Amino acid sequence: MDFNKNKSKKENISLTGFMGSGKSTVGKILAEKLGFLYIDLDTVIELSEGMDISRIFEEKGQDYFRKVESEVIYKIYNNTGCVFSCGGGVILNENNIKIIKKNSIVVFLSVNAETVIKRLKDKSDRPLLATGDRKVKIQEMLGFRQPLYLKYADIVIDADIITPDEAAEKIKEEIWFKIKK
Repeated sequence: MDFNKNKSKKENISLTGFMGSGKSTVGKILAEKLGFLYIDLDTVIELSEGMDISRIFEEKGQDYFRKVESEVIYKIYNNTGCVFSCGGGVILNENNIKIIKKNSIVVFLSVNAETVIKRLKDKSDRPLLATGDRKVKIQEMLGFRQPLYLKYADIVIDADIITPDEAAEKIKEEIWFKIKK
C-alpha cells in the first residue's frame, strides 16, 4: 500500500483507544506490515522530558503532561508514512484531534472495561489508575471517553477478542478499502 502516490490522501495512521487497548502492540505490527515508521507519542514525550509518563504526572501533573502532548503532536504530525500510537487521553483535547485527523486516518481500538481490567491487572505504570478503585476508575473513564473515540474515528476495530496481528491485518484491510473508494 503506497499512500505517497496520491497526495490528496491522508498519509499516516493514528491509533486511538483506552489504555490497554493494544495501541502500541498493534501499531508496531501494522507499521511493519505497511513499511511505515512506528511512533509512540508517549515515548516521544518521555524522551523530550527525560522522564517516564508516571513521573511526569507525579512531578508536574496532568495539565503539564497534556501541554507537552499537544506540543509533540503539533511537531510530529508533519511527518508522513507513520503509524502513530496516541495516548489514551489524546481525544480530550479538540485541537490535538483536529491535527491528528487532518494528517491521518484515525483508527479506534475499542475494548470494554473487563478487557482493560484484565490487561492492566499487573501494571503499575498507569498514573491515572494509581489511586482509588481501579475497576471503578476504568469504568468511569472509559464511559466518558468512549463516545469521543467513536466521534473522531474513521475506522473502529473491536480489539477485545482478536490478537494484535489480527487487528493489524483488519486495519490494513479497512484502510485499503477506504483509499480505494
